[in-house]
Amino acid sequence: DGKPVSLSPLESQPHSPRYTASSQRERESLEVRVREVEEENRALRRQLSLAQGRAPAPRRGNHSKTYSMEEGTGDSENLRAGIVAGNSSECGQQPAVEKCETIHVAIVCAGYNASRDVVTLVKSVLFHRRNPLHFHLIADSIAEQILATLFQTWMVPAVRVDFYNADELKSEVSWIPNKHYSGIYGLMKLVLTKTLPANLERVIVLDTDITFATDIAELWAVFHKFKGQQVLGLVENQSDWYLGNLWKNHRPWPALGRGYNTGTAHPRDPSPLPGLFFHQLPPAQPLTSSVLSLDVISSRHCACDVRLQNAPHFNSSAGLNACLEQTCHVSQTRLEAVGPESMEDTAILQELMVWWHKAPTVTVHLEVTGIVQIAWQKLKWEGTRALSETLLALPDRGEEQGPSHPALRSVAGASNLGSQVVGSERDVVLQKRQRTQTLGNAEAESDFRVILLLLDKLRKMKWEQMWRLTAERELMGMLSTSLADQDIFNAVIKQNPFLVYQLPCFWNVQLSDHTRSEQCYRDVSDLKVIHWNSPKKLRVKNKHVEFFRNLYLTFLEYDGNLLRRELFGCPSEADVNSENLQKQLSELDEDDLCYEFRRERFTVHRTHLYFLHYEYEPASDNTDVTLVAQLSMDRLQMLEAICKHWEGPVSLALYLSDAEAQQFLRYAQGSEVLMSRHNVAYHVVYKEGQFYPVNLLRNVAMKHVGTPYMFLSDIDFLPMYGLYEYLRKSVIQLDLANTKKAMIVPAFETLRYRLSFPKSKAELLSMLDMGTLFTFRYHVWTKGHAPTNFAKWRTATTPYRVEWEADFEPYVVVRRDCPEYDRRFVGFGWNKVAHIMELDAQEYEFIVLPNAYMIHMPHAPSFDITKFRSNKQYRICLKTLKEEFQKNSRRYGFAALKYLTAENNS
Repeated sequence: DGKPVSLSPLESQPHSPRYTASSQRERESLEVRVREVEEENRALRRQLSLAQGRAPAPRRGNHSKTYSMEEGTGDSENLRAGIVAGNSSECGQQPAVEKCETIHVAIVCAGYNASRDVVTLVKSVLFHRRNPLHFHLIADSIAEQILATLFQTWMVPAVRVDFYNADELKSEVSWIPNKHYSGIYGLMKLVLTKTLPANLERVIVLDTDITFATDIAELWAVFHKFKGQQVLGLVENQSDWYLGNLWKNHRPWPALGRGYNTGTAHPRDPSPLPGLFFHQLPPAQPLTSSVLSLDVISSRHCACDVRLQNAPHFNSSAGLNACLEQTCHVSQTRLEAVGPESMEDTAILQELMVWWHKAPTVTVHLEVTGIVQIAWQKLKWEGTRALSETLLALPDRGEEQGPSHPALRSVAGASNLGSQVVGSERDVVLQKRQRTQTLGNAEAESDFRVILLLLDKLRKMKWEQMWRLTAERELMGMLSTSLADQDIFNAVIKQNPFLVYQLPCFWNVQLSDHTRSEQCYRDVSDLKVIHWNSPKKLRVKNKHVEFFRNLYLTFLEYDGNLLRRELFGCPSEADVNSENLQKQLSELDEDDLCYEFRRERFTVHRTHLYFLHYEYEPASDNTDVTLVAQLSMDRLQMLEAICKHWEGPVSLALYLSDAEAQQFLRYAQGSEVLMSRHNVAYHVVYKEGQFYPVNLLRNVAMKHVGTPYMFLSDIDFLPMYGLYEYLRKSVIQLDLANTKKAMIVPAFETLRYRLSFPKSKAELLSMLDMGTLFTFRYHVWTKGHAPTNFAKWRTATTPYRVEWEADFEPYVVVRRDCPEYDRRFVGFGWNKVAHIMELDAQEYEFIVLPNAYMIHMPHAPSFDITKFRSNKQYRICLKTLKEEFQKNSRRYGFAALKYLTAENNS
């Protein structure tokens, strides 16, 4: 490229006499014209590259088929020129990615919340991709369980997922002191050369908190631009962290210029309600009477409660550190001895705390996994500089007058602290609002990172030895890392700058208040990857934030089922589950009027387990009971009420679309009741098909029960107060561990939306007599609960046995190993009846509990019951499925005859 095309050999020879002057002029004119055409072609190619983000590529090695191209250049001069010009890259001959070449992506992911972020990232990658993908997920046991189920049920063609146990890698990096909130997981990218398969030559390493706006093959193509000893592809840092000028005595790790973004995983996201803990600055920094600092220790992984007494010198850090280490498994705590050194300072701090919390003794509730030092920049009592800008957005306390101490009044006046303090019944918590700026880890702490790793060359360079020696040397002076593996990567690069290929910054458009993101793009075609690295996420002050927000929300709420598309022309590995599904579907008769019902039984619904944080250890006495239920979006309002009535563990399956799942997330995170409960497991089953898969949802919730027993309920029922403890006692009394028994909880209903819930059986019987309550479905479906024998229950004081009858569908407590629900029944009708029949066929005894009850709350008719009532074909198909189920019961032998007889007599 850039050279004139060669003319024929004859024309390049010396001029012979037979060439006339005229032919010489024609030849020269032709050469000039050819050069002009070449220049025009080059200009057109440059324009096409800028407009479409793609350019033709030459054949290079075995990469003969042009598919996806990379725009940016790697040398720093061209890169800086591109930044100034809007980051539009020069058009040159670009390396190609073969059509069916597999792209390898590595992600470090740990915990419940990070698993949600991975889904959004994967959606954006799948949406743009045209190549097979192989994801390498370094995950803890929690993330592996969630993501393995998700990918297995997602069934996306030409996608392979392998998991690597992050817990087994902890010993490789646990020796490194790390202040970053990502904890030990933030260091695991250092050991990817050792973790990933030895035959894997190159990999793209991604953080979870990003959105792709282009085909990832363009990034993969950059590997072909690496020259010499370049083994790392990194984007230059867009913040000033490594320049060391953020504040006085700021001493970052060594880095080349601004340093490079490498990647720090987010194993467990900060809790929406982080706890606050006041403490003295570490001794390494000069302590004066004008300094107060604050740690935010947050997550939903575990909790520590510490009481801070208003004594002249209080020190509760020892007890808190013990809790962190023993309960939360945090080995490196940074909490120092608490309390100012002088009595005057102590008095100021005491008054601040008392004024803030309005109590002489303050309970600080800490939800902990890692420690993040943020945000109060040298709070000065004299009021010359109270808070650095707005570090924490705190809710208004109304008429609060502020502290009485003169120094504190000046602080309040300087920072509007008097109207922005928070206190909530002795618990020091921020109410959903997070910090807007950080000191310490600052903007760099959660920057997005994209890394290209040439694994084969890194191994040959003995990367393991290289980074370990560098880390050991720097830790002698720095004592710990502030930004996890990013500090160590940059220290290595500082010594060995030849290792780096600098990626254009449009591969890391960081949207925060303090980065230079707008210099990385000029128009939409320049955008490649967007990272929401501000704690405020969608509220950053960027003039293009609305465009970025819409792009992010597009994938956040995008229907993942639409990504199950084949890559035509690319051979894919045979997937056993997919082949079995196709075989089962091919055996169905598409002309059958009940085809859609039968097809639903084989539909694989994408499933995201533990959508929110879950933490519960079953009781050691083996009597624990989990409430099991399923719901759709229109029943969401029942969750808080159930949590107030049932204090035990809950397993819920929610049938939602991708957009509804995000609505549920916002609803749950905005609910104090739901956020205070960590023993409620939310499993999202994504919508697909036209029927409500009620029994599939029940099976999903049942499968992930962690206690020995289950209470099979429905979302519209409120259990009586104290039912959880009553059932645990009944489990022992009836010896459920060693017998096949199903304990029946009698069901009642009210037609009133506002109900004074009965607190005892006596109150319930009184309301039953007054007509405020009724036995469940007594006027619509009497047979469903008639065998419970409510007349006997009124006076019963001990459990009693009842026999199965046709159409019996009580709500029962059973062992975890009970049969699943039959998936052929969808929507309305016979879903519970079939299950109770199955229990009876397997010789379960039905025992009614005399002092237990549950009440059904009124609601609008569901869409499925409306179809059942209005659609004749719906009822015909339900009857057909019912008859087929009864015929299948013949496998239980002679005892199953009663089911056929009961049907004929009904």
